[in-house]
Amino acid sequence: MENTITSNEYIKVNGNKFDFLKLVLAVLVAGIHLSHTGFVLRPVFRIAVPLFFMISSYLFFSRQGELQSHQLRKQAFFKFAKRILALYLFWFVVLLPVTIDHRGWCSNVNIFTVIDIVRGFFFGSTFKASWFLMASLIGTFIVWYLAEQKVKDRWIIVLGVLVYVGCCLVSNYYHLCDKIPYFDRLYHKYCFFFTEPYNSFPMAILFVAIGKLMAQNKFQVRQSTLKVAILLLAICLYGEFFMTKHFCLVIKDDCFFLMPPLCLCLFMHLGQSKPHCYSFDTITMRSLSVIIYCCHNSIAYVIARYFRTMGMRIDTGSELFVLFTLTLSISSLIAFAILCVEKRRNLGWLRFSH
Repeated sequence: MENTITSNEYIKVNGNKFDFLKLVLAVLVAGIHLSHTGFVLRPVFRIAVPLFFMISSYLFFSRQGELQSHQLRKQAFFKFAKRILALYLFWFVVLLPVTIDHRGWCSNVNIFTVIDIVRGFFFGSTFKASWFLMASLIGTFIVWYLAEQKVKDRWIIVLGVLVYVGCCLVSNYYHLCDKIPYFDRLYHKYCFFFTEPYNSFPMAILFVAIGKLMAQNKFQVRQSTLKVAILLLAICLYGEFFMTKHFCLVIKDDCFFLMPPLCLCLFMHLGQSKPHCYSFDTITMRSLSVIIYCCHNSIAYVIARYFRTMGMRIDTGSELFVLFTLTLSISSLIAFAILCVEKRRNLGWLRFSH
């Protein structure tokens, strides 16, 4: 256990590290949404979403590995899908007033409004930051379906790499690609029918595939080697960050080429570390992380709008830090409140919030 990632043993003995990590990652996601694109900690914040995909995939495919028939694996997938859809619909309804205001759905209601809502639900976002939920579901389905069709892992990884490269080219390297003839036209047509791929299921495929690979295989890498690799990859990631910023290539900084290997090494480092018994309830931390992730960006929108009505601008580092602190505090209070009252009579439906 000290030197390898395994499936069942990891979940039973060491899985609470995931619960702790998820709360940290939720805070990093808040940092993504409440900082400027050129902020120096952006590459650190950006590891959160890939690790979220990998953890979710790892846990899902670890359980899939215990099931002996296609029918049982299909039932497990539908259970996974049902949970994500219930979570999505809960927050879609709760945050609907904020979402309507943010998206401008009532300003000019027509058929395109309906199309925008449906497209956002499946391929992008409805409430702010919701894209991760459907991306995780669709990305997991693609990898799961290919595996059930006996497609080899290496080809699934190749597919994920190719799609992820495309996500990088249209985010951090957009202004390099827009010099290609017809690129803009074709890309905007894709976005019209779907949405930006770096905030949709294409972003998820590679990291879900990595999570599956880690769940169903044993790997042995020395911890010292992983630490050196993490350090070098982090330095290279910052080099990529400053390079794309210096040459003004960035339209969105969601995808870096160095992100997958860095997140893989971080994931393996966590998995191969010694088990640790926490003195606090890590399951509660997992629930807190889900609630904070789902509601924080909408809360930030409400706070920022209030500040602007008071004549305050939110465009400096100090102002964004205040917004970040307030958002995280209010999101945490809401999460704690939900967990405190959900066990009361007639409030059991609150469990769908996490």
